[in-house]
Amino acid sequence: MDVIMPQLGESVDEGTISAWHKKPGDLIAVDDILLEIETDKVATEVPSLVAGVLKDILVAEGDIAKVGTILCVIETADQSNSSVPPPQKGEMVADASSPSPEKDSDVNPISLSGTRKKPTRASKNAPDGTPLSPAVRRLIAHHDLDPAAIPGTGRQGRIQRSDVLTYLDKKDVRQPATIARPTAVSTNDKEQVPFSSLRRKIAQNMLASKQQSAHVLQAVEVDFSAVERVRTFMKDAWRAETGTSLTYLPFIARAVCLSLPDFPDLNAERDGDSCYGISISIWPSPLI
Repeated sequence: MDVIMPQLGESVDEGTISAWHKKPGDLIAVDDILLEIETDKVATEVPSLVAGVLKDILVAEGDIAKVGTILCVIETADQSNSSVPPPQKGEMVADASSPSPEKDSDVNPISLSGTRKKPTRASKNAPDGTPLSPAVRRLIAHHDLDPAAIPGTGRQGRIQRSDVLTYLDKKDVRQPATIARPTAVSTNDKEQVPFSSLRRKIAQNMLASKQQSAHVLQAVEVDFSAVERVRTFMKDAWRAETGTSLTYLPFIARAVCLSLPDFPDLNAERDGDSCYGISISIWPSPLI
């Protein structure tokens, strides 16, 4: 199965792969987080929709991927079984009922009773078999909790995020135990971290905006009832056609465009010769 770069917003056509949480050869379960993607507006995690094995990563960390680009390939169980060639004529096929030579040896199996390996992550299901959501699994694993000890208030006793937080409040273990750090030699407590692509874009364009334009604010109340009726009526067809949500921004942009001929000074720019579009995002690619 190909994992495709999703469209993470209206007119967003690319994103930066900020981190991979899996590597080729790893076993993948449904809802496992595969990678993180950053755009100029959001940062989001991409979960797996299928179970299988991660065969290949096609876009590396730090690279920019266009919407629709294949990011990685997951081999599912169906694909794996279909890739096994049938036995050729004359080949011996092992009979499951025939004993294996190793079974006649005198080697005794090693008993594992009394040993216990601590799991590194929360199970996908509660002890009664009720599935846990990815957010609940992460919270339980983060605080090293036992799902069997948490009463679930969801449908059929399913454990919800609020149940975990309530359990933590009662047990007074909201914060996980931390290992004491050695005393730092320096008295400077500041920590410098690199800019993410999102924060860098925001800083650059906010500074440029301040340097080039005088900023003013005027608040006006508007009755949006008619717009909301149209948006509600069209939103399902819009999503089916474009794959994105229909927000208020296109309506606002259209109203501004219709008003500019009557108020041309609002469209004035310091150069005076160029006419620019309405930018509702980060330069150089306005969303509208």
